[in-house]
Amino acid sequence: MLTTTNRLLKALPVRIQADLSGEFEVVTLSPGQVLQEPFAPYRHTYFPNDGVISVMASSGLGEGEIGMVGREGMTSLPLLFESDRSPNRAVVQVAGEALRVPSATLLRDIGAKAELRSVLLRFGQCWMTQISQTSLANARNTVRERLARWLVMCQDRVESDQVLITHEALAVVLGVRRPGVTVATHELEGDGAIRAKRGCIRILDRSKLEIAANGSYGCAEREYERLLGERDRVQAQRPNGHGLQLQGVA
Repeated sequence: MLTTTNRLLKALPVRIQADLSGEFEVVTLSPGQVLQEPFAPYRHTYFPNDGVISVMASSGLGEGEIGMVGREGMTSLPLLFESDRSPNRAVVQVAGEALRVPSATLLRDIGAKAELRSVLLRFGQCWMTQISQTSLANARNTVRERLARWLVMCQDRVESDQVLITHEALAVVLGVRRPGVTVATHELEGDGAIRAKRGCIRILDRSKLEIAANGSYGCAEREYERLLGERDRVQAQRPNGHGLQLQGVA
């Protein structure tokens, strides 16, 4: 059986986890590390145990994050739709650890194991929901509201009150100019929601951040729990039959 904190893998039946266990290797994720380049065939797929990976889209106007992946998910999602590449870039934002599997191996397993395919397709729905909510937030919400949403989502994945990221990186992720991030950070500090110092943002009051997100956080998270959260809890059983209490993220 796989030894992992990745919720997507933990949602798999135990026998499927056992079948896959020999195919994964543990790797360290470092900030700024590019895992997948635009239009390059996928070599590996990553299932983070912690840390945050940003999926970035780009155009002639610049680059911005369309979604993030942490311990709830996986990279290389287009494999599920018979595509071996994507125009997007996957880059590590927050350091962590992941299980890595050759994409060709995973694609073979998806074709051979219906239960694996079912779980991953459920995550595909969750991922599309996250992308749609990010698109809506980018169109309708202020920089302050989007920053609050991003920090809460990040905390879900790193399970820490400290997010190690610079203002420069946040500006790229949010697709805004750095001064806009600085102003939004100061506003959230003034509310008592966070405390910022160089390269680190500490979350002081999560509830204030969720309020500051102004409705942009929560929809994707509820969809994850609807499609995968219950399966996750059912699979995570102690030997005596008592279920583990797990926190949900999306």
